[in-house]
Amino acid sequence: MSAGSIVVTSTIEVANVEPADTNGVGLTDLTGLNWVDFEISPHTPGYMDPEKIREYAMNRTNKVYSLDDQSGICVVDGLVELI
Repeated sequence: MSAGSIVVTSTIEVANVEPADTNGVGLTDLTGLNWVDFEISPHTPGYMDPEKIREYAMNRTNKVYSLDDQSGICVVDGLVELI
């Protein structure tokens, strides 16, 4: 579900924030499905470093939501709800 939450955004670039998943297949097109107008960093804190995600978010045009393993996002008719 965490990879799926990244894929529905406009880009999967957040997966490259350290400690990142390695891009073993050498993807150059990091375009996501663009179903929502924000990005998601799952496993934050935990696997992802909150400070590095904060730095990443400062350079983005879209909002970046950091989610721990107990949280989720529900989007209905464009209304975003953190759960």
